[in-house]
Amino acid sequence: MNAIAKRRLSPAECHALLEQQLPHWSLQSSDQGTWIQREYQTRSWAMTLHAAHTVGFLAEVGWHHPRLVLEYNALKVELYSHDVGGITMRDMELALRIEDVLTWIPGADDALPGHARRRVA
Repeated sequence: MNAIAKRRLSPAECHALLEQQLPHWSLQSSDQGTWIQREYQTRSWAMTLHAAHTVGFLAEVGWHHPRLVLEYNALKVELYSHDVGGITMRDMELALRIEDVLTWIPGADDALPGHARRRVA
């Protein structure tokens, strides 16, 4: 892993990246640290579990592990890098991958027709 991926990003850098690339994600802070988060709405408990498994798979492949909060029709994803005590490019990269996969919907001309009741937003 290169040094750039492990460098803690400043709040200004985080806000800029979120605004440019991840507008549905937000920067959060408390006395316990700083993280980025997004809540995905689902249409059922089964879809929440599917979404959580998908995030888990992406995180494991990337060797980065988010905090997940599951509810009947929602999945909250929180990302931060424990080893640097804040947000790094690893968090941003995983958020981009998660966003791309969980919000993908087949287009009208795609070979895969999609299923409206299975959406995650």
